[in-house]
Amino acid sequence: MSTTTSTGYKIRIEATVTCAYDLELSKAAAKAICADWLDPNEKWDDQAESTLETAMESLLDEPITEQLLNGLPEAIDTVIEGKKVSLTLSRPQVSVDLETPDILR
Repeated sequence: MSTTTSTGYKIRIEATVTCAYDLELSKAAAKAICADWLDPNEKWDDQAESTLETAMESLLDEPITEQLLNGLPEAIDTVIEGKKVSLTLSRPQVSVDLETPDILR
């Protein structure tokens, strides 16, 4: 997309970045994180996945989203056909969508 400005042209390049973050937990760490959701009358193995999913949903809240947004570079310097240019981040257009965590074994 481009628009004419009083000094020239404004060009917007929309970027979509897809990535995945992995988290490895020992059984002890997983149990500690899930402590609030554990049923003492059930075996850990029978409730591990469901309680981990519940616990990991908290990752979808503000802290991770904010870190991802703050980690984006404000500007990217590059060269187009021999001409140095700087792409600047359009802050109002930034968004982060996180998927529900998958528990992998």
